Amino acid sequence: TEERSLIDTVAERLSRTIERVWADEGLRRGEEKYRLLFEQMHESYTLYEVARDSDGNPVDYKILELNEKAADVFGYSQEELIGWRLFDIFPAIREGASTIYGEVAETGVPVQRRLQEPESGRWYELHIYRPRPGRLAVTGQDITEQKKAERALRESEERFRGIFEQAGIGI
Repeated sequence: TEERSLIDTVAERLSRTIERVWADEGLRRGEEKYRLLFEQMHESYTLYEVARDSDGNPVDYKILELNEKAADVFGYSQEELIGWRLFDIFPAIREGASTIYGEVAETGVPVQRRLQEPESGRWYELHIYRPRPGRLAVTGQDITEQKKAERALRESEERFRGIFEQAGIGI
């Protein structure tokens, strides 16, 4: 009876250990897949903690996590950026971004905006959303080349329209 009890106890502990090892392995594989997707996505991704003033209003956004694409936009390494505040990095966007980011942080209603970074002149299409209260996530794509192509097309159409309208003979 004692031997049987000992065998059952050992078997039960061994079974729990094996289940834990399998669960840890599954978690590790899932984390690897997540990291691969996170780092290889074409968009930049930044997760912020909302910093509030004494009245509870959102005033800045502390970087909690970001992918390599976002680090490239900021011009620093991922490790350097963790803990920094958005408006310390880009003070020139404070005026425009404060309103948009603050509304999303307060209401939870996601927004999509095309914004131009004042210092570099680069254009970004941003998707700003609140994954949970107190957090703000931003995904974005650099659309500067697209904006240049749109401008070139518009200028070409204007020139063609001018030629067509000013032509001395029928076209």
